[in-house]
Amino acid sequence: MTATSLHEVDAVDFDLADALGRSLVAVQVKSSGQGRPLSAPRALEVLVQLVSGLSSQRYELITNARPDERCARLADMLATLNCDPVRLRQELEDFFSAAPASLRRLATLTPEQWQRLATMRIVFDTRDEDGLRVDLHNRLCALRHGSEQGLSVRSAGLVLGFLVAEVLRRAANPPSSGWDLEDFRACVRVDDDVLVTALGRQDYGVVAGPLPPVPDISRPQLLEEVAAVLHPAAPTAGVAVCVLSGLSGIGKSSLAAGYVAAQAYRYDMVFWMDASTPQTLAGAFARLLAHLGAPNDAALDPVFVRERVHILLQRTPGPWLLVFDDASPGMLQEWLPPLGRGQVLVTSTSRRWRGALGLVEVDALEPPQALDLLRLRLGLRDDQGTSHEEALTGLVEALGRWPLAIELAAGYLVDSRLSPERVGEYQSRLLSVALDDETVLPPGYPRTLVAAVTLSLERLYESARRSPEILVGCRSLLLSFCCFAAQRIPVHLAFVSAFVSGAELPNTRVQLMFDEAASPLRDILRELFALSFVRPDARLPPNEMRDAVPGGEETVSMNTVLQLVLDRLLSQRFNKVQILQWACAHTNAWLAQAVDDGQSDRAWDLAQHAAVLADQVQNGDIATLHTALLLGNLAAFQSDHGRYDLARLLLERELEWFASGRVHANRVTAQARLQLASLIDLTASADAGEQTVLQLVPVLDHLAALPAADHRNYADVITQALILLQRASRRTSRSTVIDQLLARFQKLADPLPDTPKIRAMQQLVSLGALMEEGRASDAEQAAIRALDLIGSPWTSQAAEARRLLIEALALQHKWEQADAEYTRFRRYLGPRTLHRLTVNYLVHNLGQCTAMMWVLTGNDAALALLDRLVEDTGSYHDHLAENDYDRTRFQLLRAVHAAAHEVVKVDEPTIPGVARPTDFVTLLSQIATLPFADAPLRAHAWEVIFGGLHTRLTVRFGEAMHGRIHSHESAALAELPPSMGAQLDVALRETPTLGYLGLSTDAGFAALGFRSNIDLLGPSIPGLSGPLPLVLLEPKTRHLVSAADGTMVDAQLHWLCAHGLRRLWGFQAVPSSADLTLRPGGTSSLLLDSKEGVVTRIYAKPNPAWQKAIQRRGTALIIACYAFALGEPLLSRTILSSPLSTAQRFQEALTEGTLAASMVRWTDPRPPSARKRPCTSRKRRRR
Repeated sequence: MTATSLHEVDAVDFDLADALGRSLVAVQVKSSGQGRPLSAPRALEVLVQLVSGLSSQRYELITNARPDERCARLADMLATLNCDPVRLRQELEDFFSAAPASLRRLATLTPEQWQRLATMRIVFDTRDEDGLRVDLHNRLCALRHGSEQGLSVRSAGLVLGFLVAEVLRRAANPPSSGWDLEDFRACVRVDDDVLVTALGRQDYGVVAGPLPPVPDISRPQLLEEVAAVLHPAAPTAGVAVCVLSGLSGIGKSSLAAGYVAAQAYRYDMVFWMDASTPQTLAGAFARLLAHLGAPNDAALDPVFVRERVHILLQRTPGPWLLVFDDASPGMLQEWLPPLGRGQVLVTSTSRRWRGALGLVEVDALEPPQALDLLRLRLGLRDDQGTSHEEALTGLVEALGRWPLAIELAAGYLVDSRLSPERVGEYQSRLLSVALDDETVLPPGYPRTLVAAVTLSLERLYESARRSPEILVGCRSLLLSFCCFAAQRIPVHLAFVSAFVSGAELPNTRVQLMFDEAASPLRDILRELFALSFVRPDARLPPNEMRDAVPGGEETVSMNTVLQLVLDRLLSQRFNKVQILQWACAHTNAWLAQAVDDGQSDRAWDLAQHAAVLADQVQNGDIATLHTALLLGNLAAFQSDHGRYDLARLLLERELEWFASGRVHANRVTAQARLQLASLIDLTASADAGEQTVLQLVPVLDHLAALPAADHRNYADVITQALILLQRASRRTSRSTVIDQLLARFQKLADPLPDTPKIRAMQQLVSLGALMEEGRASDAEQAAIRALDLIGSPWTSQAAEARRLLIEALALQHKWEQADAEYTRFRRYLGPRTLHRLTVNYLVHNLGQCTAMMWVLTGNDAALALLDRLVEDTGSYHDHLAENDYDRTRFQLLRAVHAAAHEVVKVDEPTIPGVARPTDFVTLLSQIATLPFADAPLRAHAWEVIFGGLHTRLTVRFGEAMHGRIHSHESAALAELPPSMGAQLDVALRETPTLGYLGLSTDAGFAALGFRSNIDLLGPSIPGLSGPLPLVLLEPKTRHLVSAADGTMVDAQLHWLCAHGLRRLWGFQAVPSSADLTLRPGGTSSLLLDSKEGVVTRIYAKPNPAWQKAIQRRGTALIIACYAFALGEPLLSRTILSSPLSTAQRFQEALTEGTLAASMVRWTDPRPPSARKRPCTSRKRRRR
């Protein structure tokens, strides 16, 4: 109580005050007999007394009396008219109009007291004494649980008794009546040791039963999931049950022990029970009965024991927790207590739990947790763990981050005295021996990992024994799962691999699926899911080209170590080789169909399984037609993704099997040799010619031995061989062997029928030749014809033809058509593209073309196409790159893309082009010293892009500055009166312009270094060599207009800029104008706009050198300013003859913003014969 409320003890029972002693809530408590009524006049009497004596922010009357009807209305009125004293007074006076005594009480209230009364509430608390005790107990528990402290019923009574005594003591001693909330909480949160000492024993958080060791590595996320199930925000009826489900040895029991250790304070008693068998469970309940205080008679019937335990648990007043370790659903269900103030935690390998409030899946440890566990068990210091982190990480990943596997492997390493740096050497040994070594079994684990998996298999067989079909299916499907990669195993693929021979495949490139409703697949999976052998995983990407089969995209995953142990256990008893062969046949068909249908993401996922199968059949030397086909198709896939060495090894192994005579398939052999020859040609190895001959001679010999009529069946093989040899002949200088082989294949090809497929192959060769010759228009037409011949859009030929068509259109600057064709090409894009090399060429060639066009000319259409290309492919450029040169070039494309879209701050003209270090600056700095190619000629185009980017950005900045200034000037001129504006327009058109023609190599201009981006092409374009023609313009009369803000507008310069010149400001990046043209006009030169209108006449006589330069380059630089005093010839010659004066005047004009310029085209409509040729000799002609 506060000092104020101490003087009102008759009116206030307690109040809540702030730190300054101001009352926040004043409370009067009125208790009465159970069910005794409270009238409205009596309630009003208490309210008036309360608000009359003490100033507080609000007031409450708390009572356990039952309100009569009018008292309830009074309480509602106070709640409704909250903080509205005027209305409250009117309502109350009307309400008590028939009660004179109550009206007299209301009449005594002052305005301030009416304000207080408006904050009054009446609280009717109908709880009985038991309810009050329970609520107080729960509130005390909540306060202590917030500090992770426990409280039982008995200890709660002790704490509550102390608190009541303290309240009475403080009430009897006014100086001590104030009780700080923190002091109150401290009394509630008295140390556990103090309570134990006071009680003589600990009566909460006590654990009975064989609790396993508390884990050294915590799994906080899973612990939070358990706590969320057992302590939901909204309490549930009955006993909450949480199930921890997962593989044996995955850490379920350790997680449960960790939960008990962390949350024991919440419970009066925790009982840990072994539920692995009916016998251990019955024994655990018998011991639990004794812990609950009942006689422990071993002769008692287990059913009676169970019922007795359930009754005693219901009678137990405090919270309890039962932990059933290693339980199975069918056996445990009847042992679960249905009622009581407790909770149940179950660990089980089964996921088949009904009625549980929540199921928490316990999976492998997170990588940091697994690494910490291994370091801990090996006794490594932090510095040792860091120095061997790579080897240790490799081991825990190989062990599937399975806690028991890590424990066993660590025990083996410690017992064997193996140092961490030798972990890699013994990894396979650890996986084969340590997992079944009982001598290194850690405390708390009843069996080795192999024994745990064996027990799970026995439980599976026991569960599935009711149906022989399900039993055989479980065994076969598990073995099939062991053949594939551990993650995302397609269920249908594994099922057909287990039960359908490869010989039954109708087509080796069409996947086989089945009707689930007519098979036991779901029943089999149900058993495997129940014991956590497999778990559902993300679905395969659907094949959009085929009708969906229900369940056809579903996949499952396995723990890698579980897969290893199961493979070892099942292979000892059953024929895995047969399933492995069938798996190869079906996986090859699934992969081939995905590739043929252009489903790159689906093909990628299937290829991971094909690679695992290929390793197994190669290690086991399992040579059949289907395993050979798998190696060949996988080699093609690996080659498409740039893994050329791996692809070559696969093809060589396939050919080795064919050569051994164990596999007979002549056509497949020929295709494999041709595939290997193509791979050799692609990688351009030093011995490519010899190797190509080595592979194609046996193909030719086989074809020569066939009847001529059979050659048409090999038409595609012959044509591809012919194309390869033609390429090898061009690359190899005068190779007699290659030429002879080429002639023999040509002889075989001549009589073959001209099919669309053959014509398409030949058309692509011609198309490539046209592009190499620079005949883009002819190449465009050839590409269109090739696409018509190919038909299917998903073949590599279609992708290549579309790529060449886009490049041909871009070379002709047909940007809109190129963009439309690129849209069609996008189907081939993606980080897992099946056409990686084709996409590489497109990014390289189209990227170079569009980037150069934008950098040199500022063409927005080219930039838009570059933007699409980089945005679509930029995230996987490194995957597309063939070498470091490609990586450097592709990064330059990303830099150009980023630079083109950089936000330009036009208000900061001191920084040309950019306002701050940006992404593109970082990208450029990373490649500034890296070569673009191994030869200058091949690097030239990329060097042009790199060198011209800064100038292009400077021009963009200049455009932004020009736009801002020009808009401001236009607004100022628009404010002129119409008549004055018309006069100004006439004056601007009629003002004569002084001119001067010079060259960038003249003495005055040489130091300025005038050049445009086109000049970067340098020697590659002969017309760009030599000096740049310059045209200086100076309006004879300067027209200035004063703007509203006081600035002066040069109307003449503004007029020139409106027709195509651009204002330069602080830098010398010269833009090009497509709107302006310069041409001769008799005694002058004419500057024309886009409509052939004369912008100005330039009265200056060109000298022979200027004429030669303008005819050679076809462009000139126009500069309009007042810096060079062209109206004063003597002064002008003085300025222009001095590099220092010219540069100084030029820089002043840039700084002032009074200089406009542009590169313009020069056109001479006169026929060459009419053009005046410059005299090349001063000798007089002979008469």
